[in-house]
Amino acid sequence: MKRERSSTPPLDLTARSVTSGTHLVLPLPPECHKTLANPNYADARRRLAGTTKRMLVTKGLRPSKIVIRDDGIAIDWTSAVPVWSDTYLPVESGSNAMTAAASFPPREEHGSREKAIPPIPENEGRIEDEDESELENLAAEFFVRYARVFDTERRNIANAYHPDAKFSYAVHELVQRNTLAAAFMNVKKVERFAAYKNSRNLIQHHNGRIYTGRSEIEEAISSFGHYKFCETSPADVQFDTVRLDHSFVQFLCHGNLCNTAGQMISFEQSFLLVKPGENRDADVDASSDPWPLLIVSHLLTVRDPSLMLK
Repeated sequence: MKRERSSTPPLDLTARSVTSGTHLVLPLPPECHKTLANPNYADARRRLAGTTKRMLVTKGLRPSKIVIRDDGIAIDWTSAVPVWSDTYLPVESGSNAMTAAASFPPREEHGSREKAIPPIPENEGRIEDEDESELENLAAEFFVRYARVFDTERRNIANAYHPDAKFSYAVHELVQRNTLAAAFMNVKKVERFAAYKNSRNLIQHHNGRIYTGRSEIEEAISSFGHYKFCETSPADVQFDTVRLDHSFVQFLCHGNLCNTAGQMISFEQSFLLVKPGENRDADVDASSDPWPLLIVSHLLTVRDPSLMLK
């Protein structure tokens, strides 16, 4: 069931005299889009937010709260004197609403008179999602490396997991079978989920397995078929991240795996990731190239059974 949105009120393009507001930057430019092919998107967003904040300061405004999202950047601001809502020019400068509207979008002043710029405390104008962006960057960096190890050296993938990590998988393939119930239906066959050993989505069998610890997980993943992330890179993988607290982040992704014969299957994965050493005793990776995050929980879903076959 889809919720119907209320009708959108018409935009008010009339410039108003205001002393506070929110400056929107949307849509974001391509370098700010969140994709695995663009791992520096968070840095690009912060740079854009910083550039926009400085533009507001040159207008004599005082930026406060800054929010960065996938659909744009919003910067709240206040002004000590009334300004026009579209150009941010002072109302007392002699410009009026008609002039202000005609000069949209905002432009910087080039007059000879210098404008006094109020100082901004260091803690104001802070980008609120810096910690979240850092975790998102680490999660994207983690998955790119995970995909590379999965493709080239799967036996070494255990170090990506916390010693107490848990892993399970599900195979979603519908098969048809004759049933007594089919005699009373308009179809000759009904569909059900195929029963695969150790898959957590079994209906008739209750032997779905949860693998615990690095050795069990490594053995399970190493037994999968000769599939890779579409043979080249995971750049086309769609993903999203959710920061749970200062050290945990959930990484969700969807994409395709390919084998040497050109066959392709789709996958969905959910990782619960934690910063190494955060409130845990035995998770520190002693290798010379430690992972940026460690897997605490890993759920894998595939749409074809051949991934589970050697």
